[in-house]
Amino acid sequence: MERSGTTATTPTHLEDLRQLVARPGPYLTVVAARPEPIDAAIESLVHEVRHEVSASPLAACADEVAAAVRAGFPQAAGLVIVADEDGVALVEHLEEPPRRTGSSYGAVPELAAVLARRATTIPVVVATIDRTGADLLWTAPLPAGATAIGGAEVTGRQDEIRKVRGGGWSHRRYQQRAEDAWEHTAAAVAEAIEGQVREIGARLVVANGDLRMLQLVRERVTDAVAALVREVPGSRSEDGSADDRDVAAQRWVRTAVAEDTRAVLARFDEELGQGDRAAAGWDDVLGALRESRVEVLLVHDRGEPEPTASYVPDEPSLVSRSPADLDGLGASDLRVARAVDVAVRAALLTGADVRIVPTTPRLTDGIGALLRW
Repeated sequence: MERSGTTATTPTHLEDLRQLVARPGPYLTVVAARPEPIDAAIESLVHEVRHEVSASPLAACADEVAAAVRAGFPQAAGLVIVADEDGVALVEHLEEPPRRTGSSYGAVPELAAVLARRATTIPVVVATIDRTGADLLWTAPLPAGATAIGGAEVTGRQDEIRKVRGGGWSHRRYQQRAEDAWEHTAAAVAEAIEGQVREIGARLVVANGDLRMLQLVRERVTDAVAALVREVPGSRSEDGSADDRDVAAQRWVRTAVAEDTRAVLARFDEELGQGDRAAAGWDDVLGALRESRVEVLLVHDRGEPEPTASYVPDEPSLVSRSPADLDGLGASDLRVARAVDVAVRAALLTGADVRIVPTTPRLTDGIGALLRW
């Protein structure tokens, strides 16, 4: 087997957000969607954003924020830009238009659209297979919202890759040699896929190409990897099928993300129903954050005004709906922001994961958490 290409890693994809919310603030957050018609509207949007930022306490950032908007469109479907007194601190390109747009200025950045986007960036291996080998492509999330992309070519035995027609004493021998070559190639491809799945912690394997080879590869990967495989149209030849393959692959990515979300919510419902390791509603969730017990914070971005909460900048876990609670703990330098943003900040700074999820009856007030203990 011959294999060449670059290597991707599996990073902590929220680390840059943890560093961002640890800064003293305050922050300006700009959320924008790609305007239509694109050519006529981008400059208008840039002008509008520059005007809004110029009217904020961070007016010195207006040109830098406007430049980030101009640079992001039309490639991105949406943008989230966060700035503080040191300038632009985060630019996140969105593959889907954000639910809400506009600019805000406050003690904590608004990161719901960023977190929703990060959850959709999962490690994926794409394998395009024929009877001579395969082309592998893999993607994996990196810090700061970036994506690592790698590729490799896998080759098997090149002799007798096609069965011959006709009869004669040599016919069966040629047939068997072709089958042996295919099986050898399938084993090489399966080994390469297995290795790449382990390396990046792939959540999905998208496979396309020769149907017989797809079957042989499926038979040679482990059950765990076979469960990740989804077949889509396409081939290694330059026949224009790459676009169809990419569209089908994106559908499977969205399906995998939705399955992950359903699994998290099912676990939340089960734990909450048992009165075990889950919390719902502001008081219980913020109480769990004060004790650094939150493993995964679950937030439904309802698109409506949220209640406020208090926090202490130098004490990541000190959060509460009532400032009096923190006064009772001897805290000083209390600050107030949207409760959802305060909860996200505390979750990030205490090492928890954060997922933006659809609403569920058990997710009281649009907030919940899976707990460490």
